[in-house]
Order: sequence, then structure tokens, then C-alpha cells
Amino acid sequence: MIKINLLPRDLKREEGAKHQTQFAILGVIALICLLLIVYVSKMLAWSKKEKELKAANAELEKMSVLVQAVEQKQLQKEMLDRKWGIIDKLLQGRFRWAMIMDEMNICIPKSIWLTGMVSTKMDNGNLISLNGMAFDNFAIADFVTTLDDDPYFDNVELIAISDAGGGGGKDSKPTLNFSITMTSKL
Repeated sequence: MIKINLLPRDLKREEGAKHQTQFAILGVIALICLLLIVYVSKMLAWSKKEKELKAANAELEKMSVLVQAVEQKQLQKEMLDRKWGIIDKLLQGRFRWAMIMDEMNICIPKSIWLTGMVSTKMDNGNLISLNGMAFDNFAIADFVTTLDDDPYFDNVELIAISDAGGGGGKDSKPTLNFSITMTSKL
């Protein structure tokens, strides 16, 4: 079938313009709805992110308190470890000096007595300086030889022998002062 339009052309144009206006209004409304949907979704996403940020900040505050507590405990642990190390070192040193004095007691002859002892810590042991008195050179020589033969002492050196005086009375014997240095393996 064939359509014949008997309406005047001006009416036809008005009707076309009316349709175009309707399509333009519908397009603007669709665009506004689309923009509104995008805006609402962005606002919801922003609100969600803001809540997550507040929760993360609250968690961060809780964690910072815990981190401070852990750091405090770590400092206390380090301090206790240092104290324990000092105590352990002192205990080891206590027994070491008891052993040194015991070995010294074994080596010393009856006619010698010690008047002083100084120790200096070194990498390979202790440097020990002894001062003492004896009645004769033979006792000093025996003492030096005995120390040199002892497995706990090294580098035994007789530094000096000097006359201490005495011998003025009829029962008194002359005495000698001596100095010895050595290193201890203990």
C-alpha cells in the first residue's frame, strides 16, 4: 500500500520539530539521569573510602600504642641482656682469679711473700706484675722457675731485685725486694 500525505508541508515540519524537541529533552533528561547516577556512585564510593580511612586511622592509633609497648619491651630486654652479660662476665672473672691465686699459691716457696700484685687485661690473657720479698736469691730463682714451668703462666720475667735492708739485729735476716711480670692463660 502506498501512503499519501495530504497534510500541508508546514505541519509536517512542525511535527518533525516537535519530535526533535522531544528527543532533545529526552536526551537532556537521560544525560542528567546518567550524570546523577555517576555522581551518586562517586559519592557512595567516596563515603565508603572515607569510612575505610577512619577505620584505618583508628587501627593505626591502636597499632602505634602496641608498637610503643613493643619498643619499650625491646629496650628492657636489651638492658637486661647487658646486665646479664655483666653478671656473667663478673662470675667468670671471679672464678678465674680464684684459679690464678690458687696456681700462684702452689708455685710460691715458703721463704717468699708477695707485697703487691697488679693485673692488666690484654687480648691473650692478663698481664700480671708481682712485687715481693725474699730472704735470698735462690728462693726468687726457684719462684721464677716454678712460675715458668706452670702451664697457666707464660712470659715470666724477673724485672728487678733490690736490697730491702734489714739484717741490723742479731736474729734478723737481710731481705730482698723483687719484681716479676708474666701473662696468665686463665
